[in-house]
Amino acid sequence: MQIYCASGSSPSVKAELSRITRNELGKHLPKFTFENSIPENEEKIVSIVKEHKQTYSIIKSLDFETGIILFDAHPDLLNNVDGEEDWLKRLVNERIVSPSNILIVGARCVQSDEAIFLKEKNIRMITMKSFHENGEEDIIDAVMETASQWKNVYVSVDMDVVDPAFAPGVDSAETGGMTSREIISAVQRIRNMRNVKGLDVAEIYDEKDSNKMTAKLAAKLIGEFV
Repeated sequence: MQIYCASGSSPSVKAELSRITRNELGKHLPKFTFENSIPENEEKIVSIVKEHKQTYSIIKSLDFETGIILFDAHPDLLNNVDGEEDWLKRLVNERIVSPSNILIVGARCVQSDEAIFLKEKNIRMITMKSFHENGEEDIIDAVMETASQWKNVYVSVDMDVVDPAFAPGVDSAETGGMTSREIISAVQRIRNMRNVKGLDVAEIYDEKDSNKMTAKLAAKLIGEFV
């Protein structure tokens, strides 16, 4: 199976993927090859990206309409100091993805400008507080019910959605996140949806990654998804 590795993406994730032979259900995994361009002949697009803005290019390149389930500590709806829009905000404003087909899960650091944009565009967001209070099973049930109404689903996992105790190798760590078990379980369930077309793992920084914990978790998510 071809895995798209965007420029600068984590070599450690690739190394860990090469060691995985089975998923948790005992299913033998395919042999992975790592490509510098987005594969055109795969049933599902699986990618390792360094910066989440690379997800923008992946989504824009798709020849089909898709919604996005985003696991992220941040909504990614800001403008930077140069006025450039965050990748998700850009997808919305360029009408590449409909706001009604976006679901953000695990957010716990939301800026005031992002809160305004979320409200204006009616983008659904499940905060980490809500995730904890309502329980993983019910939350993922609701996520899948919503996403089942979309034509296609693309799943993007910013590794900072996971608590830094389990995934320290990220650029913008936020305490109080998902456990490794929770994100694994979420991906295992969502992968079974008939309309799921792709997954990426994003924002893995090897130089910050203690004992390759983040890379190992990201590789496991891919192994459980394919």
